[in-house]
Amino acid sequence: WTALTDEMEYLKVQLKPVKTHKLPIKPDPDMSVLDGGDYQRLWLTWDIDGAEKTVRYLCPSGNRWLTVLLTLREMARPIGRDLRRTGETLLTEFLLKTPKYSYQISPIKGSGEYYFFVHGDKSGKNRLSYAQWMTMRDFLSGLDVSGFGAGKYESRYYLRLNYNDGVNKNLETDKKLAGRIRKFIRENLM
Repeated sequence: WTALTDEMEYLKVQLKPVKTHKLPIKPDPDMSVLDGGDYQRLWLTWDIDGAEKTVRYLCPSGNRWLTVLLTLREMARPIGRDLRRTGETLLTEFLLKTPKYSYQISPIKGSGEYYFFVHGDKSGKNRLSYAQWMTMRDFLSGLDVSGFGAGKYESRYYLRLNYNDGVNKNLETDKKLAGRIRKFIRENLM
């Protein structure tokens, strides 16, 4: 139960309640279903001010959700397996792309170092140490990106943040934020 509540605590920010319709919706008579639905349902019951409230949620994606499913299966039919836990959600790599420059930092498996790809700026480095990545990760984690919506690689100013729980943020940012990130990289990593 502790493992389950720990994982759910991390997932709370991703959970979105399912919107329900008050009136029944009649399907179009010409509509046909070729295959069954492929989705999962999640109902959580919360104790809110002494009253129970049950909410149906859309299931989030990522490794953390898979851990929740495995934990629930283990609770229902215990076979004593040791489940892999994600632990604290941490930023593991990033990409910033603009019309004139781009930066990408990705881990090199098993080495403790990171690839450092730079386009549009001059850099004599193609790898970073763990300490350099930690400096960058702390900076990126401190940025407020809540005001930016979903973006695609084709976006003019694009920022991708990858996390250890398998959830990635793909954001369409602006020139100002891209400039702040570029300035930090040039002053601290190049």
